[in-house]
Amino acid sequence: MDIMEEIKFVDGAAGVLVKKVKCDFKKLGPKFGKQMKAVAAAVAGMSQEAIAELEKNGSYTFQLDGADAVVEAADVEIFSEDIPGWLVANEGKLTVALEVTVTEELENIETYFAIQQFRFGERLRLEIDDPEPGIQHCQIPKLTMQPLVENAIIHGLERKMGIGVVSVRLTLTEKRLIVRISDNGVGMEPETLHQLQKELCRTAYDYIDSGRGTGIALLNVNNRIRLLFGEQYGITICSTPGLGTDVTVTLPAKHEGRA
Repeated sequence: MDIMEEIKFVDGAAGVLVKKVKCDFKKLGPKFGKQMKAVAAAVAGMSQEAIAELEKNGSYTFQLDGADAVVEAADVEIFSEDIPGWLVANEGKLTVALEVTVTEELENIETYFAIQQFRFGERLRLEIDDPEPGIQHCQIPKLTMQPLVENAIIHGLERKMGIGVVSVRLTLTEKRLIVRISDNGVGMEPETLHQLQKELCRTAYDYIDSGRGTGIALLNVNNRIRLLFGEQYGITICSTPGLGTDVTVTLPAKHEGRA
């Protein structure tokens, strides 16, 4: 059975991925001797910009006790840290983003939803429209839809009285795959919606952690899509207090087995 997943090359990985640097003590120890502890601390605290400079130039110069300490790229290991919602694989300097078919992503949603029904019981319902012919085999970044369904449940349906419904509809045009995820939850106040819409219109280069509150899943998925495919793609959102929220994801139409 062929289990190879489609891959997407990520250009300019600095800023898209959080990178870390680890010293090779067998190489650096003899070079720096008693300074090794200070060098290791400096390397561990390198910023993303410093790591990018090290990768670009092949070396990086630290100022330690008023003297230059030059660390070569060959003397360290540079790796990408796993970030929720950013599924990547690395081999040397090569970084790729994993893609799956729409069918696989929908199966992922159904699995997640089944788990949530243990919490909500009959209060929660998932409706997935039968995809049009050809949609099932379209390629999309892994974990594009599931975080948005999770967002709909947490922010839209948890506080709703009565039955909560999340619906998923997909439309394929000649150049676009449109995914619409809707809920009949509590909706957003106009001020919250306006702020979220403003943030969705820009591309951020860092993962946004959960401390920011409402809409984090939307912003991270949106950023990932825009960084991978361009700013003509991404997420738009409409919401009405007391009626629910519609999240629309626009992706390039990429068919399995095609570039």
